[in-house]
Amino acid sequence: MATKVIVKENSNIENALKDFRRKLQRDQIFKEVKKRKRHMTRKERLEQKKRVR
Repeated sequence: MATKVIVKENSNIENALKDFRRKLQRDQIFKEVKKRKRHMTRKERLEQKKRVR
């Protein structure tokens, strides 16, 4: 999945970055990154497995 922002010749790069961030938020990519970034300890993994069962 790719998120694209087209920067016009006369537009400002800051505005393009804002548009890019809005698109990421709309696609909920930030939530996914935070979820995957979180490191789980061994104890947390075992507790999670017990909850799933």
